[in-house]
Amino acid sequence: MGIHKPTYRRFQGKTSGWKGRVFTIFKNEFMRRLHNKWVLALLLISWALGILPILLGAPFIAYFIFSFIWLLLFTSVVGGPIFAEDFQYNSITLYLSRPLQRFDYFLGKYLTLFGLIALIAIIPNIIISAFIIGVSYGTSTSDFDYYQFSYSLIGIGFVMTFVFTNIGLVFSAITKNYKYASGGIFTFIFFSNILSLALSNLSEDITYLSIWANLMIIFSDWNGLQDNSVNNFDANISLAILMIISLICLAIIWFRIQRTDISE
Repeated sequence: MGIHKPTYRRFQGKTSGWKGRVFTIFKNEFMRRLHNKWVLALLLISWALGILPILLGAPFIAYFIFSFIWLLLFTSVVGGPIFAEDFQYNSITLYLSRPLQRFDYFLGKYLTLFGLIALIAIIPNIIISAFIIGVSYGTSTSDFDYYQFSYSLIGIGFVMTFVFTNIGLVFSAITKNYKYASGGIFTFIFFSNILSLALSNLSEDITYLSIWANLMIIFSDWNGLQDNSVNNFDANISLAILMIISLICLAIIWFRIQRTDISE
């Protein structure tokens, strides 16, 4: 039997570009999360209890409150493990030891949580907006601007998705325990609202500390409706605060990924 000297032969096939690598991470992570029965249950319950009551004529404010609470629970459950599991089980070493840039890894994971949250914060709003516009065709002249309301509803959905994605990922990136990450997400968002409410009597400006209040201020301004609870606040300040929080979260996440040593 002949003995052949082992030789290295360079791979001649077609390799995927960075877009393909990012999409692969996104697709695999996204589908893996959706296959979790608890995640799927939260998603289906959210659609059932969020969309159907509005289509049946329930007050819209009830939907907005429900969406915020359910989005908080969903982000806590789904967002906690996104980075934390990789750090806990050292999976990030396998990711980065391949021809994969750190930004590709970050973007794939980011799109995963953004896409999952969009299923609750954007898709239902699009469905409800389509329903509102469809119903408006058969109505007489009204001062209510159905199109502006629908556009603002979709717009606030994107803002909520962006903000919750950043907050969810930053807690997932700073700990190796996904349970701590999930608890941190819930605690930060929930108690920022409680603290703001408790201290609002001292100064109205403290209201800007609340994620929920800022979202309500922005949505009220965009849809053109008068809401006495938020009329005294500036939507531009609220949007700026949410963007600053998001940028701080992104900076922390990127710093954490950059500081990860894969040689250990």
